[in-house]
Amino acid sequence: MTADFTNLLESIVYTDTQIRIFMGQELPKWKEEIDASNEKTLVFRQSEFGNSVKDLLLLALVIKYAQISGVAVTVIPDEAETGAILMTR
Repeated sequence: MTADFTNLLESIVYTDTQIRIFMGQELPKWKEEIDASNEKTLVFRQSEFGNSVKDLLLLALVIKYAQISGVAVTVIPDEAETGAILMTR
C-alpha cells in the first residue's frame, strides 16, 4: 500500500516566524535547548520520535527550527555511540 501525501505536503507552508512561535508554544524545552546551545550540531536518537505523521512533523519542525537558529541536526540509530551533545525530550 502506498500513500500519496502530495497535496498534504504542498498545502502546509510555515514561515520562520510561525516555526519560532510553534516551538515556543509546543516544544519550549527543545526551543530553549537549541537557543542556549553553543554547539554547531545537535544529535537526536531515532527513538526520540515515533513514526506517526504528528511525530514526523514535530521532527521536521525541530530540524527546521535548529536550521533557522544556525544549528545542524543529526539523527542517529539508537545503538550508535557518540561523543556529541544528545537532546532528549
